[in-house]
Amino acid sequence: MTHRFLLLSILVALFFSTFLTLSAETSEPLIPKSFIYFYLNDISSPSKVFLVDKHIQKAYFISFKQSPLTVDIIAEFEVATGKQKGAKQYEGDLRTPNGVYEILQFRPKQTLQSKFGSGAFILNYPNSLDRFQLKTGSGIWIHGHDLDSFIDYDSEGCIRLHNDDILSLIDHLKPKQAPVIIEEVVEWVKPKDLLTYYQSISQRIDEWSTAWKERQIDTYLSFYHNSFWNLSTKQDIIGWKESQTALFDSIEEPILELNSAKYLIDDKLILLEVEYQLLMNDDLLNGSKKVLWQLIDDRFYIVQEE
Repeated sequence: MTHRFLLLSILVALFFSTFLTLSAETSEPLIPKSFIYFYLNDISSPSKVFLVDKHIQKAYFISFKQSPLTVDIIAEFEVATGKQKGAKQYEGDLRTPNGVYEILQFRPKQTLQSKFGSGAFILNYPNSLDRFQLKTGSGIWIHGHDLDSFIDYDSEGCIRLHNDDILSLIDHLKPKQAPVIIEEVVEWVKPKDLLTYYQSISQRIDEWSTAWKERQIDTYLSFYHNSFWNLSTKQDIIGWKESQTALFDSIEEPILELNSAKYLIDDKLILLEVEYQLLMNDDLLNGSKKVLWQLIDDRFYIVQEE
């Protein structure tokens, strides 16, 4: 009888242990994969984010912090985005852009045409990544409306909200404080998966910068995709490899320091803006360049540089 009771106790303990483990796993907070932006730019302080999912015509006002990880959806909104689906490419294409944007200012109702409703948050479209891809257009706002009914996919490229929702956000969407992330489809992932994704990107870029610093020419060039194009020198991958090989061979032990880096993201693209100092032949040179990485066959490669 004692043995049976002991066995039963063990089974009950195992059951509750398994149940608590599964409960912990299922209650794990999911994070938008696009929040990799905060990890890459080392933004660890509490952040407010306005996240737009164009596919379901929803927006979320989110409080997010990396450490300890907290993700809190404060409010959810109905939105209407561009009449044409897909990312904005040029002026007048009736598409809403995808990417990470800053709010430049809020304009109240009395300063606007009536069609913008109760007010408008002005976004910094085109951002650096948009300009790097030669995208055009301007005047992308988050604004209200003067319509009798609210219709999905009915803006000219802006993000339209109900007037009451615009007013409720005035005290929360402060200029250059709460980034706006616009996505075609928001992908929600587990924190550990986001961390793994971040580590793989960081390692890839670190290996590239190390090869650059240490003049490991073959390793350095292996990060450049066959479709690569240099916007400044107008070189394809063949011309780029030739010029870089000659440059590496001609310099005697340069000292390279990467001073700062900034990242912008858009789906499978990462724009790295890096500032550096190069000590070469007793001359100290200050430089900067923009490097566009694209996810190709599950690895990031450099496809453009300027």
